[in-house]
Amino acid sequence: MSTAQEALSAAYQSWNAGDLNGYLSLYDEGIALHMDAFTGVPATGADIALPGITILHFRGDRVVERFSQADMLGLLVQVGAVPALA
Repeated sequence: MSTAQEALSAAYQSWNAGDLNGYLSLYDEGIALHMDAFTGVPATGADIALPGITILHFRGDRVVERFSQADMLGLLVQVGAVPALA
């Protein structure tokens, strides 16, 4: 069995190689995903920057829980959904 660090490194390499199935093998089938919903703003096709953080909870070498948080206000400003502060 690999360690959590080895599993995360393999997932990172899969992601960078465009191997989505390899990346997704990091996650347990019963994973609990914790994230804020984002709906109601149509796609713009524009490039955006979305800083944030993801915290992974491992059980052995599989992720069983994931917490994600991102700068949603910054995203809404970038796509024109809310005005930028002056």
